[in-house]
Amino acid sequence: MNKVVNINLNGIIISIDEVAYEQLKQYIDALHKHFSGTEGSAEIISDIETRIAELLQLKLTDNYTVILPKDVADVIAVMGNPWQMEGEEETQSSSQSYQQSSTQNNTQNNAGPKKLKRDPHNKVISGVCGGLGNFLNIDPIIARAGFLISFFVFGSGLLLYLILWIIMPEATPNELPQFSGTSSRKLFRNTDDKMIGGVCSGIGSYLGVSEVVMRVVFIISFFAFGTGLLAYFILWLIIPEAKTATEKLQMRGSQIDINNIEREIRNTASNITQKATTSPVLKNLLKVVTIMVGLLVLFTIVLPGSILFLVLTFGIDGSGDFSEFVRTITINDTILMLAKWGINAIVFSVVLGFAALAYQLITHKKVRYVSVITTILFLAGIASSIVALVMYRSEIKHEVVLITNEQELPVNDTLLIKLNPAFLDDDVDEFDFHLNDGEVSWKIQNDMLLFKEPRITINSSGNNLMQVKLKRESWGKTQEEAEDLARKASLNLMVDSSKVILDNGVGLANQPFKNQELTLGLWIPIGTVLKVQYDVLEMIKNEDLENAVEDIEETPYVYLKVTDEGVDCLTCDRSNWTADTKIEIEEIIIDSTSKDKKTKVNTTIKKIGPITIKKTRTVETK
Repeated sequence: MNKVVNINLNGIIISIDEVAYEQLKQYIDALHKHFSGTEGSAEIISDIETRIAELLQLKLTDNYTVILPKDVADVIAVMGNPWQMEGEEETQSSSQSYQQSSTQNNTQNNAGPKKLKRDPHNKVISGVCGGLGNFLNIDPIIARAGFLISFFVFGSGLLLYLILWIIMPEATPNELPQFSGTSSRKLFRNTDDKMIGGVCSGIGSYLGVSEVVMRVVFIISFFAFGTGLLAYFILWLIIPEAKTATEKLQMRGSQIDINNIEREIRNTASNITQKATTSPVLKNLLKVVTIMVGLLVLFTIVLPGSILFLVLTFGIDGSGDFSEFVRTITINDTILMLAKWGINAIVFSVVLGFAALAYQLITHKKVRYVSVITTILFLAGIASSIVALVMYRSEIKHEVVLITNEQELPVNDTLLIKLNPAFLDDDVDEFDFHLNDGEVSWKIQNDMLLFKEPRITINSSGNNLMQVKLKRESWGKTQEEAEDLARKASLNLMVDSSKVILDNGVGLANQPFKNQELTLGLWIPIGTVLKVQYDVLEMIKNEDLENAVEDIEETPYVYLKVTDEGVDCLTCDRSNWTADTKIEIEEIIIDSTSKDKKTKVNTTIKKIGPITIKKTRTVETK
């Protein structure tokens, strides 16, 4: 029975068997002795101890909680023995032993197929990105960057992450990548060779390409609507800086042992000396460039973002038309508050992050804790927005369609279709946005909030009467609420034999907007001429008509004709007329004085817009 002790290895607490502890203590004492008198010995020993602690932690699982002598032996085989460092043959032998150990361990680890599971030991939220990194053999930071950037593509990154969180099971300790002594390449920012934040240099080291290539890529992508700048900022936030020798070795995919750690620290010290002797002219030029970039970020992102934040914070709470519009579309005050503060938190986190970036570029001073604050704000904003979205969706669960205002009446040979004169004021506040599968417009006219222009469909009736139907659609929390909202949606409609007059928007009667929509259906006798106000054309949803009037110049009225196949445009470009594009409005005149006892029929094509066509024929009476 052996005693178990807890040790603090460079800040990491580990439970270790007493025999293993003595073995590890002898090894570390040998390291101190070997590096005594060496420049930077304290830093070298600290980095080696940190790496040893990391390797030992990889050995521990829920069922294996104490480090044993064989575990320490495995670590020493990977890190190398300090007393073997002087002899080249011994070093080669140690390297061969290490490679054989790695090969054996890798063979054991790769015995079974890889499984896609969440990694609980390498997580920020749930371990999805850590699991993807294990499965694809990439750094989890790459997966995190991909999810974060794709969040701005209609939220697809967030949706995909939630789906993977649900379907990916969590890996057990035995299923996680086991310790093999190998050093996988990891993504860090390389601040030893940086222009701004070391992102390009770090990515270049990870991919094995020149940092100059990466800088050119980001500069070119900056001109693609600023995507390069946004991507750089996001990567700067989520990619950690390579501070220790171990991290710098992982960044390049080098083996992490005491030889390479010592070499890396000495190279770093040499680079610092070289930087201290760098030309002052080059230093000043670099400062000027960074200041210019900082000012560019300040005036193109921080300033407009701050204005947007102020508008979102104070503009919605006012009493103006826009405030009324926002309150109407967000259904209730709770959803409005959650959506408002969620979006505000996201905007503010982005503004704050870019402001810190601009400050650092201009003053060359670091701002502490900004990445933590911006991350918390960003995630809180997303959470608040998601809650608002879920609540909003619960308010529009049910859809209802009602048919009202049904009537049938005779119609003149010419039917006028125009807008209510009360809604033709040019002084109108308008705004368009997309909702579900269509565009939603709102306008303030006559102190009335109108949503969505009513739709008009025109078809042939098949008889001499005009049929009128008004289809009402709405969504609601319940079927009964949706029906009530559909009935309350207002549209002033006047229909008789000679005219159809309607509003240019749907009123909500002080009800919340839940995608209420009204469609006026007209079934009109074939041959009827329609004198349509130009502003009404965009409300008519007949596909053939939309194609016909695409290029027509704006005029007060457009003349159409109802046919058995739909609606023809009579005042469109005449070169587009087909052979059957004509209208027959007959005026019969009986000549009682004719000797041949025939009826003379004068058929006149009335003046249709700018066109007049006449035709005369004679038929025999019976």
